[in-house]
Amino acid sequence: MKAIILICLFLMGNLCAAEAQVVKDPLLDYYQVITKPGFFHQNSDPAFAYSSETPLICFEANFTESNRKSFFITDRGQKLGPHGKYAWTIYVPLESGGYRMVPNASDEIQAGVNGPAYIGYIDQLKRYGIVDGDRDSVTAYYLDNGVIQSQDLDEKRDHANERYHPKYFGPNSEERHLTTYTLAQLAQKYGHPNPTNIITPVPK
Repeated sequence: MKAIILICLFLMGNLCAAEAQVVKDPLLDYYQVITKPGFFHQNSDPAFAYSSETPLICFEANFTESNRKSFFITDRGQKLGPHGKYAWTIYVPLESGGYRMVPNASDEIQAGVNGPAYIGYIDQLKRYGIVDGDRDSVTAYYLDNGVIQSQDLDEKRDHANERYHPKYFGPNSEERHLTTYTLAQLAQKYGHPNPTNIITPVPK
């Protein structure tokens, strides 16, 4: 299995149901979705349940050629099994000024709690995207016509490391500012959220 399997892992409805919406605040959109009654988490621990202390992790990075950064968000409920992988949801900036969740991103982007190994300009593809790897390959993920595509950069075993790909797996590859909130903090932050977070396209 590739380390980042493109994701809509937010299960058959849940986060995917809102994938076509354009929103002003990605964090608010994500928070509203995971706190809806009946939202089904991904955590394989049968004892897991969302609580006021459940952490949510987010950061911004240059995933596209836009001069605005994309939002990457996950939470403890999206932990996938015992190997430390999480399903990550991505919101990309639009020229309209809003953000749209990438369809199927969470089914495809599975990475550690700090996110993928590298996000930025990929020399081999001459475009922006994500690079991550596992024991068997180094794989790039990028946005093409609004959909995440993948391409193997190196299919040799045990090459997903600094020795073979210093730009993508070196000490500076994960330079990003992660922010962690508990659901209690977000409940306070969005205690009286703007109900117009969804942007309605202006008819042409």
